[in-house]
Amino acid sequence: MQWAHRDRILQADQLVDTTQGNIGPEPGTTYTVRWYLAGALVRTQATISGTTDTYTPPAGRGGKQIRVEVEAIRDGYRSWQIQQHTFLYRAQLVTEAGDRLVTEAGDPLILE
Repeated sequence: MQWAHRDRILQADQLVDTTQGNIGPEPGTTYTVRWYLAGALVRTQATISGTTDTYTPPAGRGGKQIRVEVEAIRDGYRSWQIQQHTFLYRAQLVTEAGDRLVTEAGDPLILE
């Protein structure tokens, strides 16, 4: 998951396109990212100062819905609106031994 910093002070006098890159962040801003797999919280990463977080579901969990929430925190104040994105995860195929199946070129085989 990747997002862009925003700074309410630096952008207070202008409209900012949502696709624009980083603005700020305000000093002291950190992020908390929560990952939900099939509705169950499976990972929480707090005090992120950058703009990325990664979660890889366990093998055999394909076809499940994933929801990711990103919350900004600054000086004890939390986001008014938590940003979230929901998508369907397609698992990579694995053997009975748990080895990942790949093509001759080394690309992963994806379960559709």
